[in-house]
Amino acid sequence: MSLLYVKSRQDQLARLPITAWRFRAEASDSQHLGPTAQDFRAAFGLLEATVTEQAKENALVRAELADLRALKEEVARIRTAQSAR
Repeated sequence: MSLLYVKSRQDQLARLPITAWRFRAEASDSQHLGPTAQDFRAAFGLLEATVTEQAKENALVRAELADLRALKEEVARIRTAQSAR
């Protein structure tokens, strides 16, 4: 990584607006100070890929949980069948 690249990124970071903001789900008296995610995405193009990857991971976790639930139900059916004998 060149010094010029690092300096360019530092300059981009320094130009990000500093604002007071809060997450939609937070109480109205809660407040953060700094750049927003939208500002970071506009400056660096990072957020969209991260969100996409997170969505893929979340879908995978949901599928794995569904498989585990199905396995748990199958075990319960087998145990019920065995105890009925």
